[in-house]
Amino acid sequence: QFGSRGLPSEMDRELLFADCTARCPSLLVATVHLESLNFAAVRKQQLQVIADTLKSHPLSIICGDFNFDDTQTWGDWRLKKPRFGPDELENHVLRDVLPAYCDTWRTVHPSKPGKTFDGEVNPICVPDRLERMRYD
Repeated sequence: QFGSRGLPSEMDRELLFADCTARCPSLLVATVHLESLNFAAVRKQQLQVIADTLKSHPLSIICGDFNFDDTQTWGDWRLKKPRFGPDELENHVLRDVLPAYCDTWRTVHPSKPGKTFDGEVNPICVPDRLERMRYD
């Protein structure tokens, strides 16, 4: 069974989900593409709606494009000094809003950068060669 829930968004974002009870009782798998660019407050609101949706599904997975990085903030590559320290990065909203969930990339690959948006490697897709982020 499939479903969706609208999210607060200027970009028409939605949470998409599948109830997988036929294969794994009570499992819900969800995916999302959170607001892009410098919209941390909107992404937090979106995660709060997602948390509300998932609270009745203790066995659930959420994946997708979260549009933030666990090592830097969007635009930091243009600054002499990062805007926030490691304990102030936006990805910490996950532990506040969705404390039962973890960043699986970082859990499985603690020392690999895992860049998903890399201007150095893919300058055709990413015009700013200095933009090297793991947006997830």
